[in-house]
Amino acid sequence: FLVIVTTVFREKVEDKLQQQNLATAKEDLKLLEINVTQMLERLSNQVFALHQHLTDPQLENTDLQNRKTYPYCSESWVLFNASCYFFSTDKLDWNASRNNCTSIGGHLVIIDSEEDYSSSWDKSYWIGLTDQKTEGHFLWMNNKHLDENKM
Repeated sequence: FLVIVTTVFREKVEDKLQQQNLATAKEDLKLLEINVTQMLERLSNQVFALHQHLTDPQLENTDLQNRKTYPYCSESWVLFNASCYFFSTDKLDWNASRNNCTSIGGHLVIIDSEEDYSSSWDKSYWIGLTDQKTEGHFLWMNNKHLDENKM
């Protein structure tokens, strides 16, 4: 009798572990599906924009030359000084904005020059500068120190 009870108990424990493993695997699969869907959406947007750009009869030769030298920006991104910028209309705090940028393949802007800074946009946006690690000690998203002489 004890052997039967032990066997039944062990089977129930194994069944519970299998259910937990299955639930974890389903969660992992769902996250992978979300990531793949986002990547496919971005790729689809890029292919569509590239197709539109290449089939545009108004395409000027200088624009074509610029596209050879500068990166191609996805639709709804802005090309400025050989970099692509995305201006979100979402009202988020700094951390959520940073995470949002990362999720779409970017990062909060790093201002390297006075030209970047002086081309200020007509609205307020988060930039990739923080003193979260040490109060009063500012670091850019690439972990470079803020050079106050440049600003």
